[in-house]
Amino acid sequence: MFENGKGFAAACGQAMLRKNPDDSYTPENAIPPGRLLATHLAARKMSQAECARRCGRSPKLISEIISGKAPIQPETALQLERVLGLRSSVWLGIENDYRLLLARRAEAERAEAEREWLDAFPLGELASRGVLAAGTPLAETLDDLLAFFGVGSIDAWEAWFGSMRIEPPWAAWPGIDRAALATWIRLGDLSADEFQCEEYDGRTFREASRVMARLIGRSGAGSHFRATELCQAAGVALVRADPLPGTGVLAATRWMTPRKAVIQLAIAPAAGDRFWFTLFHSAAHLLFHSKKRVFVEPDGAVRAVGRAGSPHVEDIENQADAWAATLLARR
Repeated sequence: MFENGKGFAAACGQAMLRKNPDDSYTPENAIPPGRLLATHLAARKMSQAECARRCGRSPKLISEIISGKAPIQPETALQLERVLGLRSSVWLGIENDYRLLLARRAEAERAEAEREWLDAFPLGELASRGVLAAGTPLAETLDDLLAFFGVGSIDAWEAWFGSMRIEPPWAAWPGIDRAALATWIRLGDLSADEFQCEEYDGRTFREASRVMARLIGRSGAGSHFRATELCQAAGVALVRADPLPGTGVLAATRWMTPRKAVIQLAIAPAAGDRFWFTLFHSAAHLLFHSKKRVFVEPDGAVRAVGRAGSPHVEDIENQADAWAATLLARR
């Protein structure tokens, strides 16, 4: 029920790692299709102009294909099949392999240029949790990290993280690493994806919170599993992911969809009352506060700084504290 953030390859999909044995082999080299075309023309002592005439295409196009400036399109591949006898699927396959190789080379160059962005993330920790493969080339690591976040580029990642309206504003927290925080939140999202929750219902979740309060103090781990089930039945995925260095957080609360919410805890159930207080504090954000915000609960001194200077944040956090304290008092 509770995910600890380790062995996350299953949760985030092993298929996204290029090391998956089911992946097709990706060659390190590919023949430029223009070179193959030039070889066939030379073997037949056919000029580019003659090939163009027979294909019904312009000499400029054939010249640009040979020089690599123009790709072989399906229609051209069919024409070359009739003129030169090599199947259209072969021409298109060679073209596809060559263009893909060029794209991968460009990605590798871009990865080298963006090493600083990549190095900001806890790559070693993600490898130890089975999320990323260790010891891969820089470009593959970049590709796998973007796939982990479910984005296609660094700009898309910036847009994704920038769209999260984190409360309190993370920039106000000393020592908070935004890359580590984003990674930890993503781990929770992937775990929450595995939960088949009922549609969220505020009344059901409020009652579930009261029932959870009566579970506190019971021996064994059964109370924690029961809390997960109660949340799930109310439309809330209750997940846990071990904290990452630089996050300095206890919990994060957010909405995945209008009908499914997530409470993600970094604190372990063994922490006792501190665990339950953090859980109920997070529950209050779902019950009483904006669905457009991501409520991150910092730890220790970071928490005080995050509240300082913002009456709005102070009011919200005080309300959540009061709700949590009330539930603990009723156990």
